[in-house]
Amino acid sequence: MNWTFASHAWPAPPREPVAPASHAAFTVTGRQLTWRRGSYALKTPHIAFWDARAVAVEARALVVFETERATPTRLELAELVFVPQRTAIVERMLHVTSAFGTMRVPLDDLEQLVDGELEISIETVYPRRNPSARVQGTVAAISGDHALVNVGRSQLQLDYRQYGLERGMEVALVDELWPGGFVAIDVPNRPRQIVIEPLLPYTVTAKVSAGKAEALPSTPLARRPDLDDLIREINAHPDDDQNRAVLIDLLADLGEPCAAQFAQARAGRPIAKAKRAAAFGPLAACFQSIELVGGLPETATLARGASAAQLRAVLEDARIGLVRRLRLSNGSRETYKQLLASRALVGLRAIDAPDAAVLTAAIAGGHALTHLYEVGFHDRFVGAVLSQHDFDSVRALDIPVGYTWAAELMTRIIADSDRIFARVPRHLAFREPQALSLVLGRSVFGAFPSFAPHTIVSVHGVTLRRADNHILATIDDDGERMLLPILAEVLPEAHLQLGPART
Repeated sequence: MNWTFASHAWPAPPREPVAPASHAAFTVTGRQLTWRRGSYALKTPHIAFWDARAVAVEARALVVFETERATPTRLELAELVFVPQRTAIVERMLHVTSAFGTMRVPLDDLEQLVDGELEISIETVYPRRNPSARVQGTVAAISGDHALVNVGRSQLQLDYRQYGLERGMEVALVDELWPGGFVAIDVPNRPRQIVIEPLLPYTVTAKVSAGKAEALPSTPLARRPDLDDLIREINAHPDDDQNRAVLIDLLADLGEPCAAQFAQARAGRPIAKAKRAAAFGPLAACFQSIELVGGLPETATLARGASAAQLRAVLEDARIGLVRRLRLSNGSRETYKQLLASRALVGLRAIDAPDAAVLTAAIAGGHALTHLYEVGFHDRFVGAVLSQHDFDSVRALDIPVGYTWAAELMTRIIADSDRIFARVPRHLAFREPQALSLVLGRSVFGAFPSFAPHTIVSVHGVTLRRADNHILATIDDDGERMLLPILAEVLPEAHLQLGPART
């Protein structure tokens, strides 16, 4: 087999949705794929259809389905990991796109799979390469072993010792593989040095096998007073792990199939994917991932295709009360708002808050929230909703903010016209989605002295807080150390303390 990986190149999204006839033989409900001869619990939402076939893209496998076969065929790839963002069929080729480019797999290869081992040759191509490119850059800062090189709107991080870089030095980046990625660097008084070595063709080994489609029981867990009371205790005292053990014992006494799976997870053995339905019941179809604490569900991420019927089943199931963190990810906002507005989520403490409508739904649910993720302050109504006393319990806000409007957001936080920050202590964790943390850090650090006195801020692992009359700065073990020179420049009065921040 011969596959191609197009580095930093992506096919254009389809202008129109795929015609229903192209996958009329298959039905996707939540994470369940069904066809005339069988069914399969999908591990990811990434699936594509052609003719009378379908292919699902998993982390280390391609799973091929045919309408006339009851069992799918798995192409296991132990040496290759897919991190798909989108899948598509283009001109008899499966395109699996990720943040780094597109893997192109001929459909002929997927139609002719035979049990056994095979070799796949993968060639990396660079469609956006410009060998004649030569772009000037400037070494903006040096911290530790790294130099930050500004190249247009891009920033490169290089080992300053290896390349002989000094602050303020003018350099040139040559042979652009993709926008912002260069093969080599020209440094004054040095020969040309390699920055990124283009990949040569390589070979991976794959194993082909016919899997067995298995339908597992999904038993609802009805609410009852003793279960509800115990779940409330778990949520009220999350650090008291004994309550979780008592709940699992109670489920076993009631003969609930999920008890055995939760006991297994509590003992440190993960729940097999094939047994998720028995453990999570209707939650398995409505959420793309469920994380456990002490053997019980704690964090759930909404699935993209969750239906109204699946949502109703979830809200009638006692296990939803165990969920403390509810994440939106790529799920439907309408479904997400319906979940948040339900009083069935008695343990909910942390949610995604991308807009005011989501926050309003959370108010209807009456949740005692402590953490908000993905807070969308770009929606100007968010501040008005957060100003309500329903959110006084919130102490931590994770805020994505593009560097282009960071200064405007700082001005709004300082003005605090809705009294979101003056009324109660908040920890604001700012995150730049494009990893341009230096620009964001400059805005946040400069504004910090004007924030409400009890406000704590973090920028990519660097945290500022007030203690007496001092400003203390700490950095997490994985914090962005390139921010420290910016901190010293913008806020020289801050006292840096090594070690992770404590909230």
